[in-house]
Amino acid sequence: MIPGRILFVCTGNQCRSPMAEALFRHMLREGNLNGDGEVNVSSCGTGGFVGCPATREAIEVMNEHGVDLSHHVSRGVSEDILAEADLVFAMAKRHQDILAMMYPRYSSKTHLLKQYAEDTSPDMYSRDNSRDIEDPIGKDISAYRDVYRQLKIALERILTAWSGDRHS
Repeated sequence: MIPGRILFVCTGNQCRSPMAEALFRHMLREGNLNGDGEVNVSSCGTGGFVGCPATREAIEVMNEHGVDLSHHVSRGVSEDILAEADLVFAMAKRHQDILAMMYPRYSSKTHLLKQYAEDTSPDMYSRDNSRDIEDPIGKDISAYRDVYRQLKIALERILTAWSGDRHS
């Protein structure tokens, strides 16, 4: 079953987490998995960047795949945001660690995105691959395309597992 409120977290909320948020919304819409809008998807960052747009490269890569990220505005993590979420996906271990240190009461619902995807589909990654989705900020567009690819694989695996649960 798909949780009702899903939160993606990275550092600045300008690349990875907004890309994940927009892609996941797009996948829900394309798969008719959010019929009555019962799934709420959002993102934030641990770095305290507020009011910034997504990076130009993130917007460009998402546009290449028919996903609009041009209206995104960054926000920082807060206790209220975490309290509202049913499931929190961190892009990297350091985000998970920061959240656990700052907001320990929400640790049980906070997971590394790639680790969670592996747990739902064990054949997804070999055991020695990094569980982090590396920050593409300051890198060329190919790094953003790699982030997109990693997000797409992980989110497809998770949605497939959850959709199977819905029909059980």
